[in-house]
Amino acid sequence: MRCGVWRVQDNVVPGTEWGALKPTTKWGQMPVLRLPDGTEMTQSKALCRYLARTSKTPEGKALYPDDPLTAFQIDELWEALEDVRNKLVPTFSIADQAEKEAARAALFAEGGAIFEGLKQVETLVSATDGYL
Repeated sequence: MRCGVWRVQDNVVPGTEWGALKPTTKWGQMPVLRLPDGTEMTQSKALCRYLARTSKTPEGKALYPDDPLTAFQIDELWEALEDVRNKLVPTFSIADQAEKEAARAALFAEGGAIFEGLKQVETLVSATDGYL
């Protein structure tokens, strides 16, 4: 796969192999990006920012802005979306499938925490040029 200037090899690790691989990773978790020089990079948001800062669109525009205020606005929105996503996390520990589905439906229903969080994001984005 080719991603901007990066050649990416996606190695999917089956669950049966993860136990042996886990202690060999920097933080004992995935994702891991290994650069051609062997540098190991981890942590999803740090990886995304790194790749955005070092990649360009097909038109040659940087994916991550140099302007500190614009970069802050991107990071702020990213963190807000992470807050919204975290509302879903407690539902993963619900054992009963019907209860889990009901809890998730309530989060996404009008007035639910995820619905309201995404509504705030939509309001913020619609006040701009329509892009995150």
